[in-house]
Amino acid sequence: MHYKISDLTKIPTNSKMAILLLASMCICLVGFADERGINQILVGIMAFSPIMLISAKKEIYIDDIGFILFWILIYIFSTFTPNSFRSSTLIYSGLFISTYLAFLNYLRRGFLPIRLYVTIIRVFIFLFTIFLVLQQLCVLLGLPIPNDAQQIAVSKWKLNTLTLEPSHAARLVFIFMYSYILCVGKMIGQTYSLKIRWKKDKLVWIAFFWTMITMISSTAVILLVILLVKATFIQAKSFVNLLVGSVLFGVIFFFFIPESLIDRPLRVIEAVFSLDPDAVVGADDSASFRIVPAMIILDNIDLFDTDIWVGHGVDYDQVLLYQKMGERLGEKGGGGILTVMLNYGMISFLLFLLLIFKTSFSLKDPFGILIWILFFSLGGLNTQVFWAIQMFYTANKFFLEKTRRKIPARRLYRYKKHDYANI
Repeated sequence: MHYKISDLTKIPTNSKMAILLLASMCICLVGFADERGINQILVGIMAFSPIMLISAKKEIYIDDIGFILFWILIYIFSTFTPNSFRSSTLIYSGLFISTYLAFLNYLRRGFLPIRLYVTIIRVFIFLFTIFLVLQQLCVLLGLPIPNDAQQIAVSKWKLNTLTLEPSHAARLVFIFMYSYILCVGKMIGQTYSLKIRWKKDKLVWIAFFWTMITMISSTAVILLVILLVKATFIQAKSFVNLLVGSVLFGVIFFFFIPESLIDRPLRVIEAVFSLDPDAVVGADDSASFRIVPAMIILDNIDLFDTDIWVGHGVDYDQVLLYQKMGERLGEKGGGGILTVMLNYGMISFLLFLLLIFKTSFSLKDPFGILIWILFFSLGGLNTQVFWAIQMFYTANKFFLEKTRRKIPARRLYRYKKHDYANI
């Protein structure tokens, strides 16, 4: 179902560029991140993305024009508030958009075929797990922790593997495995079933389970349950299967997952339904940084205010959050993609949503759309993890909707030049 490592040396240069873009968006080395958490390696690679975009294109797509128009709009609307205008922030947004479009066009030209994509996903899962195990061994032996992000951790075991923080790793490892399930199912011509595929994919699943359970992240626990529901419960065809699956979940939670990791999400959910930002902050400081800003933005939408249509200016989300919450959440902003509406206006926001839905969401995967709305929409426009997840959603949509034929089983493990044709 995937390439051998030796086969990866034979792939075309454009395929390597597509993999480079995907890998650079997923991996963040703490030593190369500045005080604001900006990945300097990623910035360097993104600086070349316009060249990659031009070299990867054979024709102009409406999506390309739409994203370029979106960037022009947010730039123009930002000039309406000269006191907060900051060209560096807007250029940074432009680099993310350019990198995403370059990756999208590599996909369209067939330089990332589905078998290569599945192989890279497996590599990412194993890489993140191996690095996490290395960090855990260092903690156990009292050695310096590679890629250490303990300055944001509340426990020495709350590790970030190859990302900036554990919650980022949880979301990325989830989307790795979710994409693997979708694409393997597409290749074998049937809905993925953990029960049927366990023998062939057990190493991938063991790596996934280890990472999600032992990184000590509430986000990881929630996403682990969701993925198991996707891979087991949805495919269950009898009451017995459901019963066995339920018992399995019970055993996993009772024996392997600390009570604190279960209690925290429950407290956060209860606080969110209270619609009280202070209650969310009291329930979980970490979760409040992602949830409270969105609650405040939604509470301050006024469609009869001119500024809501053209935006309040760059980083106005920080100003609003400080006004409403004072120093309880520090001086950081947030609110996910809702900050696009607040900072750059409803017009830009609606265009951005339209483009995201058109390029990233497949109606063949409604479950994935729901997950994105509940978890991944909380990523900001200028955040690495948001665009990494969009790349995987875009690739998944491409393969779910564009693959025209099932790959014969006898060729699943063999390299063929014509695998690089559009499929």
